[in-house]
Amino acid sequence: MQYPKIIILFNGGSHGDFLKASCECMLFGKKINLSLIGQVLIKSKFKNDTMKTWHEGKKTSLKNGNYNHIEISHAWYDEFKQFPSKFYYINYPKKVNSALIDILIKKPFKNKITNAIKYYKDKIKFFPKNYGKHITPKNFIQMLEILQLKNLEKFKNVPNIQKIDIIELYEYDNMIKLLKRMNCYNAKNEIIYQRYYYNWKERNSKFIEKIK
Repeated sequence: MQYPKIIILFNGGSHGDFLKASCECMLFGKKINLSLIGQVLIKSKFKNDTMKTWHEGKKTSLKNGNYNHIEISHAWYDEFKQFPSKFYYINYPKKVNSALIDILIKKPFKNKITNAIKYYKDKIKFFPKNYGKHITPKNFIQMLEILQLKNLEKFKNVPNIQKIDIIELYEYDNMIKLLKRMNCYNAKNEIIYQRYYYNWKERNSKFIEKIK
């Protein structure tokens, strides 16, 4: 397996995608595309693979893969302890958990809870067999709220992990400090990054206000 050098752990709500893209834009001058509502249009094989390891209510092994320099994940598994990667997690107050779930539904799932349910139930087969028929929009949101808070507690207890407070992402100067701390700063690409950053912030201004 080609391990990532950096793995960012985060709950749904698009901030991890933004941070991964920030690192890649600043390090490599990579052009980052955004949707009209501010969704960062990038892919992460590692994130997808780790989501699929929880199959029909049971944990399976992560498949070997060649991963990128910087990767993201919604989950922490004990097998990650063997990785030589450096881990970061995005921390936030519990009171904004619902706002992050709202962003999750509005962005990748096109503001339709039914799309989210279909993804978890049919595409990645997250739920145990015969459990999916009991899922409703109401209890699905409740499940996400509990799952995300449990994940956050797991992230906090990862050995040697470094915390990133979510509000650090909302001010440009703080983002530059963060990227330097992560060894993801390249001065020659800062103009490209600045353009991406302010474009992202403008398109996400309504979401940011709910979280701040």
